[in-house]
Amino acid sequence: PTGSRDPFALRRAGSGIVRIIVETGLRLSLDGAVREALSILAGSDLAGRDATPAPVLGFLEERARHLFREGKGFAYDEVNAVFAAGWDDLVDAGARLAALRALRPTPDFEPVAAAFKRIRNILEQAGGPDRSARPIENNLIEAGAEREIYDRFLKLRPRVAEFRERHRYQEALRQIATLRPQVDRFFDTVLVMAKDESVRENRLALLARLLKEFSTVADFAELAVGPKTRE
Repeated sequence: PTGSRDPFALRRAGSGIVRIIVETGLRLSLDGAVREALSILAGSDLAGRDATPAPVLGFLEERARHLFREGKGFAYDEVNAVFAAGWDDLVDAGARLAALRALRPTPDFEPVAAAFKRIRNILEQAGGPDRSARPIENNLIEAGAEREIYDRFLKLRPRVAEFRERHRYQEALRQIATLRPQVDRFFDTVLVMAKDESVRENRLALLARLLKEFSTVADFAELAVGPKTRE
């Protein structure tokens, strides 16, 4: 369908598909299901000559976003944050959305979200390649706030990964929110864009790793934060 035109009622059909998946708790990979459907239709007149998964998945994503926003009452930025961390399994996405909504009112949550947004902005302004895979050099970590956030990151990473693997999303998000004191001190006292290139790149790598590792439940940087959170 394009614009307001939908002569074959595809939007209704797409909405029906995602609603059935979500409300029956059907665990499946949408990408896998679409690819399987296209392989079954391959060579038939129904598939079309240029049938690929991307437009179908894009259409289903739009329908799923609409369901979670309009049908389930989640905020637009909550849906953006969770979908940025993955939406192939809609039941799993729904569970992460519920956890995000439950933890969002807690005192440390939105300040950490604001910090993650700041981290993303710093990395975007720094430019260059993705630094999240770059090794962090321990000998370049300075004592004080930088060492504190690095040590806290190393301690939290396996906990968050374990909770994520077990689908215990509230616990995972709660662990991430405990970063607030270290994040606050880091940005208060550490100059990320240091003159020394090796120190600067190491700090950018640390921030990139932190952002990547702790954005698997929801991408905090996608959350809108209010004026009080920015203070």
